[in-house]
Amino acid sequence: MVYIAHGPSDVPFSVLNQYGARTFAVYTQLRQRVSSRSPAYRSKAVPEGLGPANYRPGSHAARWLSYWVETIATNVADRRQRALGQTLGKPPKHIVEAPPAAEAPQDELARTIAQQREVSSNEESSAEGSG
Repeated sequence: MVYIAHGPSDVPFSVLNQYGARTFAVYTQLRQRVSSRSPAYRSKAVPEGLGPANYRPGSHAARWLSYWVETIATNVADRRQRALGQTLGKPPKHIVEAPPAAEAPQDELARTIAQQREVSSNEESSAEGSG
């Protein structure tokens, strides 16, 4: 839950915060921010976020809201994915055999040289054995 307060709230922030809600209080330029001497601040019943009542793209309130909406949505999707996996098991995956490793040109050259040496060595052994 995301709770945005634009005036005195009927629901204490401490209760909302305790149950995982994200709380944000907005103010107009004419109103003052929450005073550190106010009873709400001293009881730690303050919102998690505080900013001007400006929801234009890039504003503090818009960035705060976007962050928490995306975070909450990701958490919901992750929980549902885990619950589905626990109920049904892991989904099947495609079995793809790895393609053969490409041989570097220098490796091919080294293999060709080794084969030629082996052939030469065998020819020399046969010539020595017959003569």
